[in-house]
Amino acid sequence: MFQFYFLSIFLNLLVGFILIFGKFESSDEEVSEAPEKKNPKNPDEDISFLDTEYRGVKLPHQKKTVGGMFSKESVLNDKLFQLIAGLLIVFVSLVTFLSPVNGIPFLGDLIPSVAGIIGGAALLLEYYIENGSSELELPQFLQVVFVDYQKYIGVACVVVAVIHFIVPGVLFL
Repeated sequence: MFQFYFLSIFLNLLVGFILIFGKFESSDEEVSEAPEKKNPKNPDEDISFLDTEYRGVKLPHQKKTVGGMFSKESVLNDKLFQLIAGLLIVFVSLVTFLSPVNGIPFLGDLIPSVAGIIGGAALLLEYYIENGSSELELPQFLQVVFVDYQKYIGVACVVVAVIHFIVPGVLFL
């Protein structure tokens, strides 16, 4: 079942990055625009157009950060993509929970499976909150764990995926 081993690692990384860097509509963060650039010789002259136009051809802005992959137009920030990633990680985590690569069932890949299920549940819950037809009133515990601490769940998914890749034979990893 090495296919599910690598799927578990890949999807834990993917879901972790989505939870860390994803810009969900319910958050209050706004995307900042590029600052205006001034000509060093003439401070009153705005030269920010030089980044976006070259001889009449508009050039797209490209951020050089990892978080730039999650702009509003990115496929990784698409809600349908996040729904599919959440469903896949939950399914793959359940399969690796029942049949680990090396070890005893239920204990062999325990930590990556639990991290995947929690990360997928956070993505699925976020999708349902944003796209549900009715107003969802979550219990305080679920609100804190799955909505308020999404970035921490994402960091845990990434850390577990990296450790699971480096040391695959450890009993709980």
